[in-house]
Amino acid sequence: MWYLSVVSSKLFLYEGKSSKEVKGLKPSEAGSVLVSFEDGTRKSFFLNRFVAKSILSKKLKKFQTTRSLFCKKTRDYMAHYKSSDSSSSTDTVPETDEEDNVPSVEDHAFDSFSSQMEHSESSSTSTMSACDREDNEVLPPLPVKTDYLYEKKIKGHSVKVHLMNLAQPVRERRVRDLNTAHVHALSKSFLESPGGEFQLLAGNILSGDLENAMQERGMRIEVIGGNHTKAALMTLYRQGLRNPYVQMTLYEGLTDEEALKVGLHHNETNLKAKPMSFLDKVDVIVKLKQDIKAVASVFQKKNGRQVRNDLGVHMAVSRWPNEIIERLHQVDQKWCSKKPLSQTLLRGLIKHSEMRKYMDKGTEILVQEGVQAFKEKMNQWMQVEGVGHFRNKKPTEAKEKTTVKETVKETNEKEHSVKQNYQVGDVVMAKWKDGRKYDAVIKRVEIIYHVQYLEDNVQRKVSETDIEEKDIQ
Repeated sequence: MWYLSVVSSKLFLYEGKSSKEVKGLKPSEAGSVLVSFEDGTRKSFFLNRFVAKSILSKKLKKFQTTRSLFCKKTRDYMAHYKSSDSSSSTDTVPETDEEDNVPSVEDHAFDSFSSQMEHSESSSTSTMSACDREDNEVLPPLPVKTDYLYEKKIKGHSVKVHLMNLAQPVRERRVRDLNTAHVHALSKSFLESPGGEFQLLAGNILSGDLENAMQERGMRIEVIGGNHTKAALMTLYRQGLRNPYVQMTLYEGLTDEEALKVGLHHNETNLKAKPMSFLDKVDVIVKLKQDIKAVASVFQKKNGRQVRNDLGVHMAVSRWPNEIIERLHQVDQKWCSKKPLSQTLLRGLIKHSEMRKYMDKGTEILVQEGVQAFKEKMNQWMQVEGVGHFRNKKPTEAKEKTTVKETVKETNEKEHSVKQNYQVGDVVMAKWKDGRKYDAVIKRVEIIYHVQYLEDNVQRKVSETDIEEKDIQ
């Protein structure tokens, strides 16, 4: 069991009989938060083991079901204590016994500040304070210029808005197109479980003032997150089955990239949202123009290396011609109604360079004949090209017997020939896991090459066949 308490305007974490001063905290793995201490150490704590043994912990207890909200509220309270700088406080370190007594270690300003926060949460026109943003010393931002900046553009939390003020964003600013089946499913769910529709939507103000949000046609707002929910609620409203209002978090002046990022995060945090399919993510990457930094920001990846590892196939497919991607959408609608089209099905066309010439023919077969026919044809093509599990190998009985000396001699000759082709410091084009080649510099030469990619400084071992000279223009 663990809890948080404030002593002399400093935040301490108590676990058993030990305590440490907290520097900051952020969401970690499922159901836990990662706490950084002033002594430089870090540790993850599960929120289901968080107990209310102090005034602060009592206030935070109601937020323990949501990691991000728990961390945000903790930073809000701490920002208040630091700003008030209560140097005259006579707080003492609380007892750490196993009883449920609540030590009085926080000053009386806490209760007044808590009531102010609860009041501000219910206000429809409250704005985001500086402490709502991540503490850069504890949570370094992703390596993109626009990260977290969209949070400054929030104009109101939990704003009550008339449904007739809402509009669907243009294609470049929405995460995906409406799925009629999902809209019907949501409508049915909202009718069966009253109150289930009260998931906050996210919108960007196009025109009008917040004072007119509840008036029909009083504002114009594009729905960045929750278009399926908006469509379902509109259907029910027009049938006279619900009131015309919905609660929203409102932004103003979002760029295209920020709008996509807000929409994607809204879908990930909404339990009733339609899961993002492989093609949904490909479409988002296309709208971001395959910019590696923008993709890392929107999909919350640490760097380009993680983008290539987690979204390598998505990135490769996003570079295909538009007509090919449109065929994949036709396949998804025609043949994949129960299970969306997966990246595994297309991996063979991307992983092996010999197979890329079959991209056009393969997608035609997918559209016309279906998934099973495509898999059978892919097996035939892979056998012809000798790739994958059909990669050509010499029969064991045909191998000539070689001595240890001959093997060592061949290895040395191969290593010597490799060193003659490229040298340490040479700038080359080296293949990455997605099958594409990127600028890299050779850092070390053995039987294989150790290269470092110039874009993100990631190092990797590659063979000579995966390297080519860089054209100097």
